[in-house]
Amino acid sequence: MRLEVFRQTSMDTISHEAGHMLGLGDEASGENGQAGAFVGDADYAGLVHYRLQESVLRADDTSIMSRRDKVRPRHYITFLEALIHLTDSEGWTIAGATP
Repeated sequence: MRLEVFRQTSMDTISHEAGHMLGLGDEASGENGQAGAFVGDADYAGLVHYRLQESVLRADDTSIMSRRDKVRPRHYITFLEALIHLTDSEGWTIAGATP
């Protein structure tokens, strides 16, 4: 077990971990990649790129999957994918997300 301490406002750990349960990957830098590198979770990054044409790069920012608590449009990607498959319709979009 390992504990990391950061001198920043603490993140919402429960929401961050819930994001993992929904299929979202870590976006913060760390031992698995430095800031600016692609997110290591290929399924998450690939789905975001496929549906939103957006690359998910590691960054120590306010994102809920990084160091803080801001939910970004890409964090709804698994909900979007579920709606598309459940309704057999490509007509769904995420408000505020690029294509």
